[in-house]
Amino acid sequence: MPEWSKTDEATAVALNIYGVTFEDKSVSTVSAQTITCAMTGLSLTATVEWKNPDGSTITSGSDDYTITDEAASGGVQNSILTIGTSRLSALSTTSTFTCVVTSGEYTDSDASTNTMTLTK
Repeated sequence: MPEWSKTDEATAVALNIYGVTFEDKSVSTVSAQTITCAMTGLSLTATVEWKNPDGSTITSGSDDYTITDEAASGGVQNSILTIGTSRLSALSTTSTFTCVVTSGEYTDSDASTNTMTLTK
């Protein structure tokens, strides 16, 4: 006699999915530029960590960076990284930035790592 059997009953499964949009961008170094990590499908505010092209964590207020984190509202949240002109000038022609998003609701789930290329 088998230790298992097949059943035709359906089982509901929560997928815990949210979306992140983070698009490549071409910029000028004449004025400060912003890049946005946009999240959708959220019920609680997510935590966002920004990473430099070298993989180090970006801190708001240092190295000519400013981070503006918005609270989730209506399922949408934005984290905006402003890059000042002195930092833009110091970057390579093509630089990859990363936003790492951790769900505020599903704190045991893995973070979502999203990259974008900034070209000047």
